[in-house]
Amino acid sequence: MGAQISYDFGRDVVQNFGETPKPGMPAAIMEEVGAVKLLLERFAGLLEHHTPWSGWRECTHLFRGKVDPEEADATLAGKGFGWLTLHDNGRLHGEYMGIPKGAARAYHLIPRGVSKGLAVAIDRERRGFARENAVAIGDAFADLELAAEVGVFVMVCDALADDPPLAERARAMDNVLVTDRPQNLGWADTLSLIAKQA
Repeated sequence: MGAQISYDFGRDVVQNFGETPKPGMPAAIMEEVGAVKLLLERFAGLLEHHTPWSGWRECTHLFRGKVDPEEADATLAGKGFGWLTLHDNGRLHGEYMGIPKGAARAYHLIPRGVSKGLAVAIDRERRGFARENAVAIGDAFADLELAAEVGVFVMVCDALADDPPLAERARAMDNVLVTDRPQNLGWADTLSLIAKQA
């Protein structure tokens, strides 16, 4: 989600922990101060850890469920955790026993001041790339912020087909393109097109 940018197979890591209030890894601090417990209790039956991917995380907590991120942020701020925000990371496919039937979503709990867009800006500056020379590919609400940092942002088509609010927001942006094919095929088509232009 943008808290760590790795180079040279992890030998060089740039960290941006945003508004994390003290030294240490953000995920551990969120747990330690009670922010994770607060959300799970406040949204019991609507939010749970997105296992197995939620295990052993350093910078974010990963959840699944059906919650309003703005309401979650207000809950956090009301208990002194305004340095955190819950990011919608897109629709999930499948049913989960711990939450109501129907489309669930993935969420990342992250420190404010951490984002994919800022990570791309940091990376572009480090590499000396202009915005217009950068391309990003994504499939979720949290990815749309990349559009402001690149010349072209590509959204895989199935993400929009499954998520009307995401489709509406993406179509309102002037540098967003949509792939013809879904998921990994859309990614591959985009990379193939870039390679042909190089």
